[in-house]
Amino acid sequence: STAALPTPTPSNTQTSTAVTTTLPVTPIPSSPVTPASTSTPPAPTPSTPITTTFDFDTGSPLLTVSISTPFNQTSDGVTAVFSSPSDPAAFSVQSRTTTNYILSQFSGNYLFYNNAFRASLQIRFSHQLTSVTIVFATTDSHGVGETDVPSNMVLNAYLDTTSSTPVGTNLTHGTYASDTYPQGTITFNSANQPFNVVTIQLALGARASAFLIDRTTVTTA
Repeated sequence: STAALPTPTPSNTQTSTAVTTTLPVTPIPSSPVTPASTSTPPAPTPSTPITTTFDFDTGSPLLTVSISTPFNQTSDGVTAVFSSPSDPAAFSVQSRTTTNYILSQFSGNYLFYNNAFRASLQIRFSHQLTSVTIVFATTDSHGVGETDVPSNMVLNAYLDTTSSTPVGTNLTHGTYASDTYPQGTITFNSANQPFNVVTIQLALGARASAFLIDRTTVTTA
């Protein structure tokens, strides 16, 4: 007879092989992230400069003849305060009807001296400016055949206060014609350096005792 073979006994040294199963990972949705912009944001658009004129006729409030400094006028949203260290009443609003002066470069109302010897005029603006032009006349006498030059006017421009160093200055004189007094214009341009206060007065050594002004045209910064 055939003898049965013994069933082999597993060896204690047999190594089992582990099988690793990788399960699919479901991604967790995240909030979208907007990448930071590397461009420089646009600069704010500067306000458009305004050019306006104070002529003592069309500003607000309306001026009546004989009103004296100090007073204010607003034109195109810009306010100007007219005053003088010799106030009250160093200057007043007048016209040809009240003075009988013939001044061809003036029109309507203008600012007239009130017997204030060598008074200076200060104009303070609500906006910073880059230019100002003022029509003026000086009370110089001129006889037939005389060749003298009219008195000089001086304009100083300041930022905020007249106690600071002027932003700039200008000096000029008018010309004689067939008018009562010599007339001219004085202009200051600051090359974009802002100012908001101007003073206008006769230069030292001037023969004239006073001056008058009419249109004051300014351009805002």
